[in-house]
Amino acid sequence: MRFFFKNAVIVFFLFFLLSCDKDKGFKNEEIKSSIIDSSINNAKDENKSIEQRKEYLKNAYGIVSTLPEDRFKVEKLQEVSIQYYFLKDFEKFKVLNYKSLRLSNKIVDSLNIAKSHGNLGIYYRNIQLDSAYKNFYEADKIYISFDNNKLYNTTDYAFDHGKVLIDLAKLSQKVKDYSESEDLTIRAIKKFESSGKSEYIPLCYSTLGTISKYLERYEDAVSYHLKSIEYAKSTDKETLYAVLGNPS
Repeated sequence: MRFFFKNAVIVFFLFFLLSCDKDKGFKNEEIKSSIIDSSINNAKDENKSIEQRKEYLKNAYGIVSTLPEDRFKVEKLQEVSIQYYFLKDFEKFKVLNYKSLRLSNKIVDSLNIAKSHGNLGIYYRNIQLDSAYKNFYEADKIYISFDNNKLYNTTDYAFDHGKVLIDLAKLSQKVKDYSESEDLTIRAIKKFESSGKSEYIPLCYSTLGTISKYLERYEDAVSYHLKSIEYAKSTDKETLYAVLGNPS
């Protein structure tokens, strides 16, 4: 109880400071950003109770709500939502990503529209396959448009696009569309390679191995699984565990 009272007092005091001088808007935004980041970092602290960590996220979201409606606000909404996901509060994860999607559409921020759809696909992938597919498909479509119009540098979105593609591949595998799943997985590998981040590549080759087995290409299956093991050797164990437990 003492923790929540202390936290509430701190947040009230900070809001009071922020409202004292309306002429210092830029400085106030910097202060808000600092408070949000601090609250998110505290929410990541595994030494704190789940209840405490959620309270920090609640405080972070309260300040995010006061930000101007721009890309920065969308990005902070997504950061808070991801921490709720790690704390297994999936409903909050969903709600905040719908908020970020609406705001991204309002300000015509294509990159964050795609990210929001990707996160909503993650929310639905184990409970409602059609909704998961719809959101991943929308994200994929936007990322493909970036490839075509060169609106962003590839490194700005390649990793997120790769995650969307491997999730689509896993969904295709679930409905036994193995050829489609294989194509999507190969596309995902190319995206991860161009992003310079390799933690999902073991999962990709493991997926290709499973698909090859279903297609009765047993030599390919063995080869892909060996590649998966080889890539996994250079991947941090905790990261690998999180990745392998992610798309389903």
